[in-house]
Amino acid sequence: MKKLLLFLLLLIPFSVLAESYTFEDLTITLEDSDWIVFTKDNIDGNPAIEEQKINIDTLKDLFNNKNVYLDANIFDSVNPAENVELIVGISEANSRYNLHNYSKRRVNKILKETVDDYKDYKVLDSYIYSNNKYTYIAIYYEDKFVYIIDYNTVINGKTYTIKCQKGTEFNDTDKKNLEHIIDTIKYEYKEEYEVKPPLLEPIERIIVWGLIGAIIGGVTSLIMRRKMNR
Repeated sequence: MKKLLLFLLLLIPFSVLAESYTFEDLTITLEDSDWIVFTKDNIDGNPAIEEQKINIDTLKDLFNNKNVYLDANIFDSVNPAENVELIVGISEANSRYNLHNYSKRRVNKILKETVDDYKDYKVLDSYIYSNNKYTYIAIYYEDKFVYIIDYNTVINGKTYTIKCQKGTEFNDTDKKNLEHIIDTIKYEYKEEYEVKPPLLEPIERIIVWGLIGAIIGGVTSLIMRRKMNR
């Protein structure tokens, strides 16, 4: 009985702290209570906007004009460069296949082509991230002293980009924490996209949402830069 009670108590923090958000066919779960989450539906009258001195027009622009569905932030009051921002972006990919159904060799080719799309940035690393459920093209790059990792995948004819950015380089712990969040993501498949691409069919390119506007308009990047320039 005591063991059962202890087990139940261990479950309480997760059930209290975890928050799940669904956008299109994606559901993402954030377990850390430090995340301040903005969506299109919760910005009006949100006290965090005034507390963090965020321009609400910046948020509205992200949600209304840049295909952003979630903007989550962890603010560091001592060192703004350590602010962390997590963004979920979704755009049309016009692809007939889910990315995880391609062979590893073909995904590697897609990776190389995707890196070419980041030619205007300083690419620090690029790799395939697979968690036995989904496959992501991961690009780690720098843009004007902001460090960014984009995880891109294609599901049901849409590109889903999970973008994380901060003012200092990502260390191993940062990457593991980010990958843990990536691993919480679940997608609802549409049957017509859950098929193997024919071997002789040309590989479809990923339309990278993450480069549409890049970090311009990002909440954390704006706050960090404003405080660094004082």
